[in-house]
Amino acid sequence: MIEHSAGAIRRLGKLCKSLRGEPGTGGRASAVASVETRTRGPVWLDEQDRGGQATPIPSPWLDRHPIQNFPRTPPTPGAGRFPELHLADTLGQGRIPHSMRNVMRAVINRFRESGPFPLESRDAVRTFHRGLPGYQPTPLYRRTGLANQVGIRDFYLKYEGTRFGLSAFKGLGGSWALHQLLRQRPGSFDTVSTASEGNHGRAVAWAARLMKVPCVIFLPAHAAPERIENIRREGATLVMVEGTYEDAVRRCDQDSRARGWQIISDVGYEGYLEIPPLVVEGYSTLYQEIDEQLAQSAWVEPDVVLVPGGVGGILQAGVDHYRARAKSPAIVGVEPISADCLAASLASPAGEPVVSVGDRQTTSACLNCAEVSWPSWPSIRRGVDAILAIEDRYAMDAVRRLYRAGPGEASVMAGNSGAAATGGLIALMTDPAAAALKEHLQLGPDSVVLALCTEGAIDQAAFQQVIGASR
Repeated sequence: MIEHSAGAIRRLGKLCKSLRGEPGTGGRASAVASVETRTRGPVWLDEQDRGGQATPIPSPWLDRHPIQNFPRTPPTPGAGRFPELHLADTLGQGRIPHSMRNVMRAVINRFRESGPFPLESRDAVRTFHRGLPGYQPTPLYRRTGLANQVGIRDFYLKYEGTRFGLSAFKGLGGSWALHQLLRQRPGSFDTVSTASEGNHGRAVAWAARLMKVPCVIFLPAHAAPERIENIRREGATLVMVEGTYEDAVRRCDQDSRARGWQIISDVGYEGYLEIPPLVVEGYSTLYQEIDEQLAQSAWVEPDVVLVPGGVGGILQAGVDHYRARAKSPAIVGVEPISADCLAASLASPAGEPVVSVGDRQTTSACLNCAEVSWPSWPSIRRGVDAILAIEDRYAMDAVRRLYRAGPGEASVMAGNSGAAATGGLIALMTDPAAAALKEHLQLGPDSVVLALCTEGAIDQAAFQQVIGASR
């Protein structure tokens, strides 16, 4: 087993042994079980409509996850039971009405546990990142004008569009994971690989170039031309895969196992569980920067933190960071309703990972994920306050509002995925469908909100189309 932090071993040791019946191999590709041939675990969602059928992880999932404080039966919701949980009950029975599958919904976390949860120091991660070429903290912007528009006291935006020249936060995770693998297992692999919608693939390719390791990236064939070209410029070999992101993950798993390549993925699944936590550890630098920037500017701490969802890695990093405190802000994950794996999983009767039943037709390409990352889920389940699944129009509205700054404020160029968390704020403050969650979070004129903007405007054609849509 790869030797990483004691916390990671505590988190995953028993889990891996339970799943595979033996100690893990640190995710070495030669030992990664093929998704096609495994007999247990996530069921990959076909592209075809299944009539609203939810596809749950098999019921023994909890039996095979001997994680402390991971109850078999959810606690009884209180008197203020969240209205959306009625729909969640329907989902738990295996069906969601077809007409409701792409309608915005919010799910409060009835599994949330009281903290704080101890977190090992991430100082080594930050020290490593400081030594990388081009490192500097990404900006934390104060957008009081946008706060006034939606009716809150103040709004902060952590903008990752300038990170390492990669236009996204992913370089933090990919670089740290590869560094750790090279340090702990020198000579054990000669090529690294991953599947991606674009940003994580570019990050791994960039890190591999810096560390002089050959790299192969698997992308869905529908990836935007800019994302493809960005990866090519990092010197990686590209494999284009017909179908979804999950199809690319499948193909990467198959080919890497056959060729002995080391996968460095941000999504964990059965047979590949140890490396994604290293990627998540890398994201901790982003949150440390936020703390320092708030202190340096003497700004008020946020009451609510909004984080994009995806497979859950950056959300887990936020949960781990903030829930280590005695007093934590409320943490809300935001994802597209058409790719709502986090909301669907949190809404399931036992809080088990389930496959999204959305139609996957979202413009937030890097959040277009059907399944949560297994290693991230226990932390999210016990620590997040809610998941908000929004319609794309809110993310696009956020792109326009961030770009069209008020006097004296920074104009931000964001992609739809990057702007999704800000879109979540707009939805919370303006859409009656989110009124119950707004009340639960006590959002109002005295509230201070922080949102992560995880990518810049990488797909320029899409960005120009969005900002010109209301002119």
